[in-house]
Amino acid sequence: MYETYKTLFHANLDCSLIDLRNPRLHYPILLIPGCCLMDQEMADTIKDRLHRGATVIMTAFSAKVNEHNQVFDTPLPGMLSEVFGIRVRGFDRAVTHVASVNEGCLKKEDHPVKRNDVRILYGGEDVGVDVNYHEYLELTTAHALAQYSSFPEQYYAAVTCNSYGAGKAIYIGIPAAEKLIQKLLYEFYRPDPLTPVFPSGIVARKLEQDAMLLINTTSHAVTVSASGSGLLSGKIFTDSIVMEPYGAEVFCGFATH
Repeated sequence: MYETYKTLFHANLDCSLIDLRNPRLHYPILLIPGCCLMDQEMADTIKDRLHRGATVIMTAFSAKVNEHNQVFDTPLPGMLSEVFGIRVRGFDRAVTHVASVNEGCLKKEDHPVKRNDVRILYGGEDVGVDVNYHEYLELTTAHALAQYSSFPEQYYAAVTCNSYGAGKAIYIGIPAAEKLIQKLLYEFYRPDPLTPVFPSGIVARKLEQDAMLLINTTSHAVTVSASGSGLLSGKIFTDSIVMEPYGAEVFCGFATH
């Protein structure tokens, strides 16, 4: 969940947490990170949104048990295997004996042993994600968007995409990772979520055509290369705007340089 939220935060995109059993609005994209439990109402919502043209991105650990906390006796992801066009055939870990993921183990301190160097290639390039837990995905009707670097041919797919209704159902074979989700958002949601790309720590929201709200979420001053008139400060900025620590400003005539 945290990695997913970081992706949206750094892309300056708003988001809502919703109940898949009772969604009130239609969103163009649904992100489902590690939703282990899946019941019929939730599955029906996902199918309905896909039929309406939404993009659904679901990660590993999802749809593993039903509403009774029982593992599905049908192909995984349970109730959604046909929707995503895959079967999850198993999983493995590249790093073994990490106490934080082996609750109850006798050896409490971490003693990581890296058995495999698992990399994810997107468009032939290494995404730069440190992979531990990873699932083996068998393609049925989906096609691969990204590949594991050194997996058997039948399980090479790391990220898959399946057409369902008017939408796209995307499955990620590892837990949510910001760099990977960012690539998927840019490709399937908007080529550029918010132009321009602001310095790290600056939250920006477009209010009107030439009005922008900027908030500095850091404890240090951040310079933004832009011009405009500040409604809160009453100042005119011609080349750059210095945002004070935790400061906020509403700009009219906002333009970047």
